[in-house]
Amino acid sequence: MLGVVLAVGAGLLALSPAAFCIFGKNTAKETDEGAAALWQKPGDEKALKNAAAYAEKTKVYSGEEAIRSDPPAALVRFGDPYLALAVQEKRRKAGAFGNADGGAESADAQTDGADIPEEDRTVTFTFAGDILFDENYATGIAARQNGILSRFDSGVLELMQGADVFTVNNEFCYSDGGTPLADKTFTLRARPDTAEWLPQMGVDLVTLANNHVFDFGENGLLDTLQTLQDIGMPYIGAGKNIEEAASAVYYELGSDGAALVGKSSGEFPREAGDTRMRIAVISTTQVEQFDNPDTRGATDTLPGVFRCWDPGRLYEEIRAAKESADFVIVCIHWGVESEKQKEYRQDVLADGITNAGADLIVGGHPHVLQAIGAVNGKPVAYSLGNFYFTSYTTDTGLLQAQFSAAEKRLTGLRFVPCLQSGTAVQLLTGAEKERVLNEMRSLSQDCGVSLDEEGWIRW
Repeated sequence: MLGVVLAVGAGLLALSPAAFCIFGKNTAKETDEGAAALWQKPGDEKALKNAAAYAEKTKVYSGEEAIRSDPPAALVRFGDPYLALAVQEKRRKAGAFGNADGGAESADAQTDGADIPEEDRTVTFTFAGDILFDENYATGIAARQNGILSRFDSGVLELMQGADVFTVNNEFCYSDGGTPLADKTFTLRARPDTAEWLPQMGVDLVTLANNHVFDFGENGLLDTLQTLQDIGMPYIGAGKNIEEAASAVYYELGSDGAALVGKSSGEFPREAGDTRMRIAVISTTQVEQFDNPDTRGATDTLPGVFRCWDPGRLYEEIRAAKESADFVIVCIHWGVESEKQKEYRQDVLADGITNAGADLIVGGHPHVLQAIGAVNGKPVAYSLGNFYFTSYTTDTGLLQAQFSAAEKRLTGLRFVPCLQSGTAVQLLTGAEKERVLNEMRSLSQDCGVSLDEEGWIRW
């Protein structure tokens, strides 16, 4: 049996909203010269200089220094700017680009940096549940008034910022515009400048496949994508079209931790000689379980989220990711709000997702903790619930998935109990820690797993 950890967030969607108001112009949101430079003509010295400066100021994953040694020879155009920077540098070091005269690079240049020594190092992917920065609600107000870092105690901050890859569910859009959906009770939107709170928290990746990122329509979604690109924050689960929305993001593990190497729908082939462990992460949503939801699914021509009410495309993406990676993680929005018991649709879809090749499922949407289980021998966290989302006192936690870079396998999964209370999140110890662990044991008792006194999960 494998010892493992899963963190699950909890809490009702009880937010005590202030009166809704349209945000004023955000003068802090201006086009970053470095980000804009990524789309200038290849070979332009100013563009390359600004791109390098932009990479320098956007540190979002462990081991990032590997892509900063010198500017790239050409610019790659795909996905968000940060991913472009990472991939172009990897390709340059592997000799994929020619020199300025159009000829091949030297043998030294082709091999420089292509092989990163692998050590028996533990690499940690940490997951949290829903976050909310909307200043019409208590969490957004508290973060604005006191600073986002004041909302987490030192124990929680250490786990978030110390992760090699820390992922949260971004349960709102970033925009000053758009129009709220007419028939929706809660429409969630934050000022674009609040996206800067993500790297302060230690966030490395956000999931967008949920039922609130489209609350202010297409304009709100497109603003969200651009805002995240502007700060160099990788995202999955939504896009300008279905190819972008369905794309997996890929990390490779080595002695420096987890290096982000690309984002792709379909297969993402390895370069010759690359034997490092590769992990793929996909984001999708099953909520709004009908054919014409408020939250639009992306199509070949329309922006939206990656929906899996019809799971066929999801299974295809998982199979393709499995061909390209050693380990596939699916982050999914599913289940019923405020229900601690998982529903049958979650079990049916978990069976399909794991049969397609996923190795770990991390769920959310119910806003409360749900069971941790095993389906077809693969761990499933049915709901991480809320993390930083309400002013209510709610049980929450962090899920830590630990990997051996050398052995190329998952070595542990652990649920770390936390508490959100009064718009602050704290790490639990002693009797309170045991109380939450017992709640998780109770929810999970018929799901084929056990949790020890430190939250390590066995199945």
